[in-house]
Amino acid sequence: MNKQKLCTVVCSLFFAFNLSAQCPVGLDAIITSSTPDGNGNCAFELEINYATTGSNNSSISFEVSICGGAILYTTDCFTNLRNEDSPFITVLSDPSLVAPCTADICVTYTAWNSPMCNGSDCTPANNEVPVQGTLPVELISFNGIPDKYNQVKLEWIIATEEENDYFEIERSEDGKNFEPIGTVTGNGNSSIEHYYSFVDQTLHKSANYYRLKQVDYDGSFAYSSIIYVKLDIDFEKALTVVPSVTQGVVELVFNELPKANALIEVFNAQGMNVLNKRLPEGDYLMQIDVSAYQPGVYYIRVPIGKEFVIKRFLKVGM
Repeated sequence: MNKQKLCTVVCSLFFAFNLSAQCPVGLDAIITSSTPDGNGNCAFELEINYATTGSNNSSISFEVSICGGAILYTTDCFTNLRNEDSPFITVLSDPSLVAPCTADICVTYTAWNSPMCNGSDCTPANNEVPVQGTLPVELISFNGIPDKYNQVKLEWIIATEEENDYFEIERSEDGKNFEPIGTVTGNGNSSIEHYYSFVDQTLHKSANYYRLKQVDYDGSFAYSSIIYVKLDIDFEKALTVVPSVTQGVVELVFNELPKANALIEVFNAQGMNVLNKRLPEGDYLMQIDVSAYQPGVYYIRVPIGKEFVIKRFLKVGM
């Protein structure tokens, strides 16, 4: 999987523009989003950032293509580019911007040192600029939920992989400043779906933002979109389990009503599911007979809102 393999991607590329006094200066081309159609093609948007030099106005136009192949989109001329207004951002979003998800995308530019796309053409001969990597392939899903141990289990599915070395999992408390918290090995080259998971055992007490950094064998990388896992539920008030030590029956008292017909799950200390039971709509109480359970610690997991509340109890012998 090359640098732009996930659905939200940032790359940086410097164009080799002629730097004469009134010519536009290209800075970078970025695929800002892509949407797989399930048939091997991706619709995408492209952002092109550039500036101008000198005191006179200049102009520029762009052409997007599959590198060495079909032209996908041609812009109008962007005129009257003034140095004092730099830098410029051109976002290209059009139904024609669709290509195979494994295709290399190129941007071809033509620049003039006049305000109206005429006069002296200051474009060098090598004006076809590749956007690094390929179009993002499908990241089918990326989710994070608290598990039965009050940790966050991150799960993601990748449709295809190319040169995928590993995933670095990054976490943030503010959604801006991320730090690595672990890695998961990729599957190299694969044309089939793969499921990945990672458990975060060192949560922030309030907000937890996550993103994936997918790294290729050559060191290039791309980021996934950011997900947010909310952990500010008052676990003590949302659900009470009494008694906490029992020989036969525990009672669940809900102070925040779960979803209609919520699935109540019980797990043993080894993580094995030992009970699935629906809570009747509108009920605030539920009794669970655990007299047949082996002695030990058990966890009750209940969905409340978009989160899970987990409580523990101890089953002792008769």
